[in-house]
Amino acid sequence: MRKLGSDSTLAKRYYLGGQTCRWVAQIWSLIWPGVLLVAVLSIGPIIWPEDPYDQVLSQALEGPSSVHWLGTDQYGRDVLARILIGGHLTVGITLCITFVICIVGTLLGLWSALRQNWFSRVILAVTDVAMSLPALVFAIALAAMLGGGMKQAAVALMCVLWPKYARLARSLTLQISKAPYIQLARLQGQQEHGIIVHHIVPNIIGPIIVTAVLDMGVVLMELAGLSFLGLGATPPLAEWGSMLSLNRSLLQTAPWLMWGPGVAIILAVSSFHYMGERMRQLLMKVN
Repeated sequence: MRKLGSDSTLAKRYYLGGQTCRWVAQIWSLIWPGVLLVAVLSIGPIIWPEDPYDQVLSQALEGPSSVHWLGTDQYGRDVLARILIGGHLTVGITLCITFVICIVGTLLGLWSALRQNWFSRVILAVTDVAMSLPALVFAIALAAMLGGGMKQAAVALMCVLWPKYARLARSLTLQISKAPYIQLARLQGQQEHGIIVHHIVPNIIGPIIVTAVLDMGVVLMELAGLSFLGLGATPPLAEWGSMLSLNRSLLQTAPWLMWGPGVAIILAVSSFHYMGERMRQLLMKVN
């Protein structure tokens, strides 16, 4: 009997260990692009010895070499150093914008779905109007009205992108609030805030997070686009979109100035898209 019991305990441990390893492998397959991106942007500026703002005019427009891997710009600044330090600004503000629009949009969507009053109708009308307009065009107009600059570009993108999450959260909440277990919870006397926290939010948070991760690439491109148009970061601040704008006139004579920030944007957007797709697939399996 002891041997049989010990064998079953050992088999259970092996099963739990296998389940844990599979979950760890799935999580790693989900987040490794983001971990790699953060590691490169965090450690790169520390390891790379060049100053991104140090102007050496005697080394202006040098091509890629063993000293300057991606060459130098028209002021003799190291392009790779500027890409690494510019990634802090571009990716960091992208994450901040996505976090804010996700939280604000979700809260407003929950409110409009659960509280049928004049404020809910205002939220719904604003989301309808905002989603009927091209987001980037609306952001360009708003950023120009605010005067341009990185803070103004971030505020403009926040103002035009939150309605998507409000509409998504409202739709999911209305769908879930009609479920039988929600009606049963109300009959059992549960408070409304308890139903929201314990039943509604856990069921809508998955699709919202997937949407947010997928939107990070869109936000990054739109932020870089505003900087490219002169409505975001301004020289000498290192930012991927402003680097493309500053060096576009040198595309024929010094193409390496466009390769670096362009490839960085592509890799960052691809990383966010990969993580979003993997998260969506994992969520479908869990459901």
